[in-house]
Amino acid sequence: MRIYAINILNSGGHLLISGGRLLISGGHLLNSGGRLLISGGHLLISGGLLA
Repeated sequence: MRIYAINILNSGGHLLISGGRLLISGGHLLNSGGRLLISGGHLLISGGLLA
């Protein structure tokens, strides 16, 4: 999955990736109180901020 966005707000939510890749390019991933669950995959944040 590829996400090209300025900001992604995952506050209190869930972002689930299973057996694949998550590419976040050019933005900010604001994950306050949220969950990033990566199972058998990869998370790549390019040019952004993970908070």
